[in-house]
Amino acid sequence: MRTSKYILRTSLMACFVSCCISFASADNPPFFTTDIKLNDKGEMLLTEKGMKRVDVFSADGKLLRSFPMDETPTGILVDGDKAYVTTFEKTGKLQILLLESGRVEAAIPTGSGACHPMFGPDKKTIYVCNQFENTVSEIDPVNHKVLRTVKVLREPKSAVFSKDGKYMYVTNFRVPIKGTRKGTIHSRRHLSLPYLLLRSKVAKFEM
Repeated sequence: MRTSKYILRTSLMACFVSCCISFASADNPPFFTTDIKLNDKGEMLLTEKGMKRVDVFSADGKLLRSFPMDETPTGILVDGDKAYVTTFEKTGKLQILLLESGRVEAAIPTGSGACHPMFGPDKKTIYVCNQFENTVSEIDPVNHKVLRTVKVLREPKSAVFSKDGKYMYVTNFRVPIKGTRKGTIHSRRHLSLPYLLLRSKVAKFEM
């Protein structure tokens, strides 16, 4: 019994030391990365949840610069010299980060659990999933205001537009319906809007 405890204790210590050495020897590793996007130069922009910052890495993994954020970053969208960063702690926001100066041009409240910023089909509006408010917000990034907010199914996490731009497909966290098979759609909702139809789907996938 004592031998087993000794082996277990030694193994755990060895794992801990190995992890510390790996972390210390790594060159500026990402820390709880929540999203990654490429800019026009091929550089990688990562949102770091644990460090509350946006990091810019070269294609070969060298840290080029960092931008501290006042709240936890959950997602990022890059367009030229601007990054649109969703953050969430007390209030979900879309923050417009100027990449040249590191200054936040605007912080637009959207909803609790803001995440997954994405452009609309015309690239004139940005959409944000508000996970804990069960909504998706449409935002005017030029005038820094929310144009509308639409209810969807439980906890929207990500979305994508159909090729023709008429539909938005929203993924959600949801309790599976009894009797459905793996990989099947559990529920669907259609929401009529002036020029956009949001369609929410929930699917269960076992990895």
